[in-house]
Amino acid sequence: MKIIVTGATGFIGSHLFRTLVRMGHECIGMDNQFIETDVEWAYKFAEENKNAQFFLGDEGDCSNGWNVFKICKNFSPDVIFNLAVMCLPHSLIEPIENYSKNIEITTNIVQEATKRNIRLVHFSSSEVYGSAEEETMSEDHKLRPSTPYAAAKAACDHLVQSMVNTFELDAAIVRPFNTYGPGQNENTYAAVIPKMIKTMLNGETPKITGDGTQTRDFNYVTDVVDAAILAGERGKLGEVYNICSGKETSINDIVGTIASVMGLDEIEVNYIDKRPGDVMRHRGDGSKAAVELGWKPRTSMEDGLKETIEWYKRSIKTKGNK
Repeated sequence: MKIIVTGATGFIGSHLFRTLVRMGHECIGMDNQFIETDVEWAYKFAEENKNAQFFLGDEGDCSNGWNVFKICKNFSPDVIFNLAVMCLPHSLIEPIENYSKNIEITTNIVQEATKRNIRLVHFSSSEVYGSAEEETMSEDHKLRPSTPYAAAKAACDHLVQSMVNTFELDAAIVRPFNTYGPGQNENTYAAVIPKMIKTMLNGETPKITGDGTQTRDFNYVTDVVDAAILAGERGKLGEVYNICSGKETSINDIVGTIASVMGLDEIEVNYIDKRPGDVMRHRGDGSKAAVELGWKPRTSMEDGLKETIEWYKRSIKTKGNK
């Protein structure tokens, strides 16, 4: 098949893109490089794989409708995996820009997918739920976004579903809960796990926003990629699928687990002010994905963290040798 992956050099997008190419699909990756990442792998990967091509920087900016139109017209994809996004931390600094850009991105992609009858797998976020009001959060949980980023993601979900209902857009929606693994950005706008790993590898004191009792449902990146591909193959029209472990882990506990895996006997923590709009509880219900997609996570937290920590060790060593 011919597939476009937007956000293709981002964390989940890069794993998904490489997996799809290795499965034999012809793939184009788009990414505006808003979060600066090392994209040498992308150019090398494209050189080594004739069925891989990238449009990066201004050419890969999906908030520019002309880019999406031009690539869809020339490439005629069968499927689009939409992971292009302005990240959550950015919405706490530039809320209106974050909201409007995220809406523009999805609007442009939905327009082309609808017009050209392209299968769409749209990436939402567990952030649309806000804090858990129930023991576990199913796809029927109320949407109570607490950040501009989450509000935009919720609005984009509604847009996708409205286009399915009104114009028969061929689309399914996946809502990954907190994803971690090798290659996750550890610099600007870093998520909690890469931030903590980098801090501890540097021998520094980890900083936790709030009191650390807030919980998340953590998932290893390759498991999330597997779920997304299954959603592309089996996901029902307009349906939403939680991609989650069903396990609840506090930030305090995840820091302790990282320290344990790294062999650190004692670890001091510096608690700082709570992040604006932070959710307090997340624990997903993944039964729908299990039944309709045939998906369940395969990677334990300890195994996933071991792989992730080793990747960051190699990455730091490689950077140090340059």
